[in-house]
Amino acid sequence: MASFLGCSHYQFAIRSSRIGFAGHRVIRDTTGQDIPPDYHSARNALKRGHIHGIWDRREFRRNLHKSLMTMGGRNLYYR
Repeated sequence: MASFLGCSHYQFAIRSSRIGFAGHRVIRDTTGQDIPPDYHSARNALKRGHIHGIWDRREFRRNLHKSLMTMGGRNLYYR
């Protein structure tokens, strides 16, 4: 989590996304160890507690709207 999104209260990922600072080749060249193929998957990040949920790309707008309304209510953002 090397981005500013790691500082937010809620993190969500798209189902097929890969989450990681470096790729498999960079990790292998740096550490000399191979990592499992699903190491940077969204499901693995959810299991480890790095993100709060996994969303389907087709339902992203609806889920984002619902989560924003849940977090702050209707008066959180100006229209």
